[in-house]
Amino acid sequence: MRKTITFLLACCGIGSNRVTAQEPVAPDANEISLTTRQMIASFEVGKYVDTELLARKVLAMREGVDGPDHLQTVQSRNILARACLELSKFDEAALLYSRNLTIWEREHGPDDLETSAFLDDLGQAYSQWANWTRNTDAKSQRFEAAREALLRALNIRVNKAGPNDILVGVTLNNLALVSAGQRRFDEAESLQVRALQIDEHVLGPDHPGLKQARFNLDCIRHDRQALSVVNGANLRAVQSLTVEQARSLSEFYGILDLVSMTEITSSVADALAQHRGLILDLSGIIELTIEAAEALSQHEKGLILDGLAGLSDDTVAALADHRGNTLSLNGLTSLSVNAATSLAGYKGSLVLGGVTHLSSEAAAALARHNGKVVFSELVEVPGDGALALRANPEIELPESLR
Repeated sequence: MRKTITFLLACCGIGSNRVTAQEPVAPDANEISLTTRQMIASFEVGKYVDTELLARKVLAMREGVDGPDHLQTVQSRNILARACLELSKFDEAALLYSRNLTIWEREHGPDDLETSAFLDDLGQAYSQWANWTRNTDAKSQRFEAAREALLRALNIRVNKAGPNDILVGVTLNNLALVSAGQRRFDEAESLQVRALQIDEHVLGPDHPGLKQARFNLDCIRHDRQALSVVNGANLRAVQSLTVEQARSLSEFYGILDLVSMTEITSSVADALAQHRGLILDLSGIIELTIEAAEALSQHEKGLILDGLAGLSDDTVAALADHRGNTLSLNGLTSLSVNAATSLAGYKGSLVLGGVTHLSSEAAAALARHNGKVVFSELVEVPGDGALALRANPEIELPESLR
């Protein structure tokens, strides 16, 4: 269940009936209050880059005024962690949540009911991090870290609040998502069914809040059926697909990580473009025709094509029409002005982590992009290009170019 900013401000799960926080009297109290309101406003409208910057400022002020372990500081750190999670900075989010967990356990003990909220946050961070991890061993380790944190949270909540408490249902739901991510569908279904039973008992069968839990259960059952077309094989090992198999897999709600496929026909691309899940990972593809690019551009979620080391301007233009929210092209090391101009018109977030050099003109074109752009290896941008990139707050640059 998605947390609201109100929940975050209520100590991110820390019960207001258990803790009373006093606003510190300090010379910069008004500045802290104003910046906090700006942070909340940015979060509520989905401006997570702004939220992150403001949350870092609030956290620094809180640590200076109240100390690193104060309740208000813990609140601010949790909001920064949530912003990092929304920006796919999973490692930092996990570190921030871990620090808050350590602080709370030291002050209140490992079995305090409120400790479970921090464990639940940490488990969700590791779960999302695992979903975006491509290395098989690292993916497994992060899923297991998520499972460990969530099982601890579940044990505390069952013992402290009772087996039918709504918080137990929340953690069971999150555990079900971890199991589904590990392709343990029978276990995931059992966990999700139990979570739904608790929600129905507490909220009533007609409560609108049950919609997500029921959807999750349908997804688990649907995904188990969709994977049957490849005989339950590890998707990451699949090297080729028939059009019929691609059509069946497009019904998969989970992350479709077909990273061992090195080529794709336009007809298979057209079928996979109907994928309903969050991410279609085709990072093994090393060549892409314009026709296949045009087909994949119809995909409406995250698309990963990190194996493409070189693309024609026309193929880039076709991909720039992608309907989804994220396009990852980490295999590219440079971009022509025409390619950069096409990508500047893309409506979602761009991940160009492999680009090392940009001409001033290409940089100026990309600086006009209205969404997030991530560069991690960029080392050279001549002329006014670097200034143009720096002027766009949505563009993430390596430290050397900031």
